[in-house]
Amino acid sequence: MKNQQLRRWLPLGWKVMAGWGIFNAIFAVLVPITSLFISPTIFTFGIEDAKFVGMSWSEIVASSPNMGLWMVLMMVSMCAMHIGYSILTIYVARRPYRNGEKWAWHALAFSSLTMFFYSIVITSYYVREGLYGMFTSSGVFPSGVSIGVPFVVIMGVVFYIGLWLPRKELK
Repeated sequence: MKNQQLRRWLPLGWKVMAGWGIFNAIFAVLVPITSLFISPTIFTFGIEDAKFVGMSWSEIVASSPNMGLWMVLMMVSMCAMHIGYSILTIYVARRPYRNGEKWAWHALAFSSLTMFFYSIVITSYYVREGLYGMFTSSGVFPSGVSIGVPFVVIMGVVFYIGLWLPRKELK
């Protein structure tokens, strides 16, 4: 009975964190593919990005084709780093965190809070301009540098359920 009570949140927490890693891995692959081979305006440079910089994607490319390519390559570079975060999150969540190892919680917490902090800082610049990440060129996903307020809130909920609630159930 006591052992079941100790593991009330951890069975959900590790699944939420593994799911978070999978979600991030999907976008870390999807964003570069769509940006390089379909259209950069789906994920790399959306409506709010155009409002933020005061130029549309076509104006950027017209002023300097290499500037557009550079912006896409910067996003691809970010996604390459993000896939590393995703792989580690999935692995640590599915194995040591699932077993309640405290070091795994610390690793997930520090890496997730770092990403959360950067997301808040970047999104705050957009929010100051009245851009909240609600509408994008694709109409569904935030695009460009800012992930938008809704996804920052989702990140907070994921980390609360995945990390905060299970924190006292570790070995």
